[in-house]
Amino acid sequence: MNNALYKLILEESEKNKLIYLPSVFVDCVVFGFDGEKLNVLLTKLIGQPEWMLPGGYVLKDEDIKASATGIFEERTRAQNIFLTQSKTYALHIDLNLGFTISPMMFGTISATSQ
Repeated sequence: MNNALYKLILEESEKNKLIYLPSVFVDCVVFGFDGEKLNVLLTKLIGQPEWMLPGGYVLKDEDIKASATGIFEERTRAQNIFLTQSKTYALHIDLNLGFTISPMMFGTISATSQ
């Protein structure tokens, strides 16, 4: 993570703690098969050069599946993707949060139709 992105995350953290669970971050891994090879869908934040999995923090008033679906649709504009939880990771990251819990959601799309 570059320094500008890290600084932006820290600046937004206090406001976002009111609406998000600060220690629960969901990632969506969506595979697409184009007939020859398996692809993984990646996204970029506006103005950032890094590719990443579509993901985000879980809202305090949503369950993980609903939050994952909303995050995925917001980040990719794709709709009606079936996501299923595969595994949950506990990660230690340095944002003054201690451990972060990250459920991984998996799905598939047709690489030629999206």
